Amino acid sequence: MLRRLLTLSSLWMLPALAQVVIIDGSWPRIPVPRPIPVRADCRIRSVDVHADIQDQAAKVHVSQVFQNPSPVPMEAQALFPLPPGAAVSGLTLLVDGKELTGKLLSRDEARRIYEDIVRRRRDPALLEYMGRDLFQTSVFPVPPGGERTVQMRYSQLLKKDSGLIDFLLPLGAAKHSAKPVETLSLTVNIAAAAPIRTVYSPTHQADISRPDATHAVCKLALHNVASPDDLRLLYSTDASPVGLNVISYKPNDKEDGYFVLLAAPDARADRASRIAKTMVFLCDRSGSMSGKKIEQAKAALQFLVRQLQPGDTFNIVAYDSEVESFRPELQRSDPATIQAALAWVDGLYAGGGTNIDGALRTDR
Repeated sequence: MLRRLLTLSSLWMLPALAQVVIIDGSWPRIPVPRPIPVRADCRIRSVDVHADIQDQAAKVHVSQVFQNPSPVPMEAQALFPLPPGAAVSGLTLLVDGKELTGKLLSRDEARRIYEDIVRRRRDPALLEYMGRDLFQTSVFPVPPGGERTVQMRYSQLLKKDSGLIDFLLPLGAAKHSAKPVETLSLTVNIAAAAPIRTVYSPTHQADISRPDATHAVCKLALHNVASPDDLRLLYSTDASPVGLNVISYKPNDKEDGYFVLLAAPDARADRASRIAKTMVFLCDRSGSMSGKKIEQAKAALQFLVRQLQPGDTFNIVAYDSEVESFRPELQRSDPATIQAALAWVDGLYAGGGTNIDGALRTDR
């Protein structure tokens, strides 16, 4: 009986020569007169990616479910690129609820063991380094109508540029699959020592939530995808009330460049530290606002006036053919002034022309 291999080493130490192989040692070594033919057209039913990022260190867990739709056993193969600098830390094959872990072997020895087990109808899995951070996963056998799950774990140190930490997730298992992947789900948990400000994906419309100031969760679910874009996620940390980051790009010296400004205020800022505002509200009361429109405009204006806080200053300018102000000059917000402003707004009615230029030019 072949002993199960349990020890696992870091693959990045010998990327060109080392492989990770998983062997199920629970089956007896009984020669088979005719080896089962292997084929590489198994589909990847699902890919589930879970990443945990602590400051600039990322740990990623990738789970791929291979499905055999045919009536004969098949070999499943998939290519999976890793981001530059990533280090594989684990490989697991799930067979009927059992977890089989991997061991680091030389390239030739790992391939020899894998092919030997394939000839004996065993359950091996092989992770091979193909060069340039590209890995190939091979699993045999995937039983007729059955599934096999391969789980891979790797870690990497994320780059930081212009205050933005950059997380790249190559979706290679889906890109290199011959058939569309039924479900592709991703969850990225971000934790930082300082408050998280910007969380932005330029590649996907991801669902981003913020449980608290130092944590963020990014989720993405895709269905029936054949060639999805790699996921890129940018985030920044900043203890100041507003986080600002600029990303610039210039194709060449002869063309204009582009930039995106990411501004992320602290949504949980202490109300005690609020800055007093000066607000001037403009209200159109021309004839075109007759009926329901003027009532809606007045209700909206009264709502805004009620949001004014002590220390704020404000005024209201209404216009039709003429321009009229609530008061000749800015007013300090207090209960008496707010009530007077609400009553003044309630008395507005629609009629006349539209002198918006005069309203915008008023100095009150």
